[in-house]
Amino acid sequence: MSTADELRQLADGKDDALAGLLNRAADELDGPVVDLHDAMDPRPHESAPSVPCRITSDSCGIYLRPKGYGDSDSADGQGCPVMVEFFGGQMRVVIWDDINSEEPQIVSLEGAREDVREEDDDNDSPGDKGDDDG
Repeated sequence: MSTADELRQLADGKDDALAGLLNRAADELDGPVVDLHDAMDPRPHESAPSVPCRITSDSCGIYLRPKGYGDSDSADGQGCPVMVEFFGGQMRVVIWDDINSEEPQIVSLEGAREDVREEDDDNDSPGDKGDDDG
């Protein structure tokens, strides 16, 4: 049981003020929740479909935990289908895209390192729109 879960258990049966404090502390331990809105929906964000996604981290990685999504080894509501980690000297993204399979998809980010960017022939920087006045 995680520390956050222990705090939530302690909150049960406490007066409202103490329970609220314990639950807020548990939420902070669990990490922030970001609402991921459907980028293809033309409605404003407040009325578009969304999925709450908790973001947690430790010294091994950053974990994305969208509500209703998980991995094969975790109980419902506890899974982590996306992880970013530094492993074997390389940044990589590990994705469990099938809840019925233990095998993840692993994408190395080594090709995205800024120090491997190829130089442009016209010496424009990546953000330069090429509007030179000369």
